[in-house]
Amino acid sequence: MLGVSKRAAFVAPVAAWLLLMILAPIITYRLDRAGRFGTAGVVAIPGLTWMAVLFWFFSISVVGDVWNLAVRAASLVRPGAARLALPRGPMLAATGLIILILSVFGFVGAWRIRVVEVDIASARLPEGSDPIRIVQISDVHLGLIVGERRLRRIVSVVEGARPDVL
Repeated sequence: MLGVSKRAAFVAPVAAWLLLMILAPIITYRLDRAGRFGTAGVVAIPGLTWMAVLFWFFSISVVGDVWNLAVRAASLVRPGAARLALPRGPMLAATGLIILILSVFGFVGAWRIRVVEVDIASARLPEGSDPIRIVQISDVHLGLIVGERRLRRIVSVVEGARPDVL
């Protein structure tokens, strides 16, 4: 077992990190309002990432716990069902791996600009008229993390689509 001083040396930085992550949204908001956008972005990235990790950890853990509860209930009727329960260690490792995969998938997906083309027939357009090209943009999230560089990429894609309506 860790001695008191070794334990305190471990607990103090973890407690400081958790406190910082709890306060990160408030700190980010205050820095943003004060015009300190660069610093706010530096605080926002780990804070928002931590929030996502906690969300995924909680969600996956609930699924695992519901599974284990169902297995334990089933084992009252059929005792052999208890061996289907998910053990803590492997469940924690699997949860970490799933969170890592989802995070990478999310980061890659968030930076990729997707264009989806949909053809819609309309009786309101006279027959033989030129088609109308409409561009709709969503999920841009401009702010501290998503800034001017990404906006330029989006504008480039929109201009390349040559819309009649935006």
